Amino acid sequence: MSPGHLRQIAAGFVNRGRRSGRQACRHFGLHRSTFAYQPQDPAPWLAKLKASLRRLSRAFPEWGYAKFTRLLKGEGWQVGARLVQRLRRELGLAIPPKKPRQWIDDAGIKTLYIDPGSSWQNGYVESFNARLRQECLIREQLWSLTEARVVIED
Repeated sequence: MSPGHLRQIAAGFVNRGRRSGRQACRHFGLHRSTFAYQPQDPAPWLAKLKASLRRLSRAFPEWGYAKFTRLLKGEGWQVGARLVQRLRRELGLAIPPKKPRQWIDDAGIKTLYIDPGSSWQNGYVESFNARLRQECLIREQLWSLTEARVVIED
């Protein structure tokens, strides 16, 4: 049982006059400072940060916390990668790496090997193609093959 839940139960005993605060804490094994603790509302900036992170995660679900950190810093947020990573986990926006593997194993799916010369079956190549498309081709208006070569080389 969480300390917050124990605190609520102990407070119920105290409010009904069944026990004193000290007796209730001793009965439930709760420290008196935990019993006296009053939880605070989260800071308003944190709610705005979470909303921004949700918005970015909906727009770019395949991106990781490091890229989101750069985007948020670009928007003016003073955040670190660890905070963004923790918030993504808490908000359920990050996919835990063990769940897909466990699901594949539970479903009894077997591994298929890549045919030689089939680059579209290679996840690394597909990842590169997706990033090139998102970070370069979608954002740039390319009028010729020469212009495309110059932009991609930069």
